[in-house]
Amino acid sequence: MACDCRSCREWAEGVIEAAQTGEPAWAAYRMARYCGSSREWAEGVVERAKIGDSAYAAYHMASHYGSSREWAEGVIERAKTGEPAHAAWCMATYKGSSSEWYEKIKRKNSK
Repeated sequence: MACDCRSCREWAEGVIEAAQTGEPAWAAYRMARYCGSSREWAEGVVERAKIGDSAYAAYHMASHYGSSREWAEGVIERAKTGEPAHAAWCMATYKGSSSEWYEKIKRKNSK
């Protein structure tokens, strides 16, 4: 398929938004970081993701793409899939989130 980068990106964004399997949050982060998709679009996908590891994608958005620590912490707190405790540890270790916040997420997600 021959197309300009913008139309290919728009097509890929639509596929990611509609994904029912896989890692749509991670795909959105990578589209923003490497393919020119907007941070706002990627943050929306990460926030709405019901599958995959949105918490870890949120950490990466804060680490590598300028999303705020507060935004990432909120996504991690609300995450129902993936490994939010690991993402919280990464935020506490590398992004300045408090150890108390990490411990709260760790307790909430321990089985």
